[in-house]
Amino acid sequence: MYYFYLSAKKLNHQIKYMKMTTILLIVTAVLTALIAGLFYAYSCSVVLGLGKLSDTEYLKAMQSINREILNPVFFVSFMGTAVLLPISTFYIGHKILFLPCFCWLR
Repeated sequence: MYYFYLSAKKLNHQIKYMKMTTILLIVTAVLTALIAGLFYAYSCSVVLGLGKLSDTEYLKAMQSINREILNPVFFVSFMGTAVLLPISTFYIGHKILFLPCFCWLR
C-alpha cells in the first residue's frame, strides 16, 4: 500500500511537471512565432516600401517606426522570447541527452 502511495505521488509530480513544461513550450513557441511573423512581414513589405523613399522621407519613416514599436506588447513578445528560449532549451535539452540515441553527445 505504501509503495502504491509513493508511486501515485511520483506520478502526480510528473504530471504537474509535464504541464509546466508543456505550458512553457507553448508560450515560447507562440512568442517566437509572433516575432518571426513580425520580422517576416517587415522584410517583405516595409523594407520594400522604405526602399522607394527619398533619404529624408526614409529617415522620418524609420524614426516613426522606431517610436511606435516601443510598446508593451512588443517588449513582452521580444524579451519574452529572449528569456524563454534558453529556459525551454534547458528544460527539454537535458532530457533529450539521456535518450540512448543521443549517447554520443554526452
